[in-house]
Amino acid sequence: MLGRGACGLVVVLSLACLIWTLIPGARQQVTLVPPPVSFNSYILTITNIQLDIPKTLRPGELERIRLVVNLVEGAASLPVMAQARLELLAAEITPGEQILTALSRTGPTRFEWEIHLFEEGELSGTIWLTLQIGEESQTILAYPLAFPERRLGGVSLPVVKQIGWIGLALGLLGLVWIFSRKL
Repeated sequence: MLGRGACGLVVVLSLACLIWTLIPGARQQVTLVPPPVSFNSYILTITNIQLDIPKTLRPGELERIRLVVNLVEGAASLPVMAQARLELLAAEITPGEQILTALSRTGPTRFEWEIHLFEEGELSGTIWLTLQIGEESQTILAYPLAFPERRLGGVSLPVVKQIGWIGLALGLLGLVWIFSRKL
């Protein structure tokens, strides 16, 4: 009876570890209101800049970072180019670190990156946003990012996955062995 209980407990704990690895991490929404941007003969007013970023990153998992720029309607009578850049070391960034596009005059301008983390540990970086009218450009955003590693009881995600699979296999084998002996 003790053997079945122990094996059952190992199976339950292992399943809990594996389920934890599947739960997505929390996200953080940040809204920034920059001051009007002054160019030589032009002032550009931005309603707000919104960031949607994960609170933590996990190695082997794909995460997204989004940046949305909202202009005051009718604020851009001249073409405005926006360059958004994401700097993160030890991560693969798609479509690339820099995205260059014209700011929309009628709605939000969106930037999005997919991040695939290579290594375990904390990660830091910066999101930059530079606006350009003609030859003149100004960086209006340099937002620092910090991603602590997501852990369960001090153990990293890959180790929790391994413990979960090994525990599940051993617990199920133990139950099969116990029940086959009783037949």
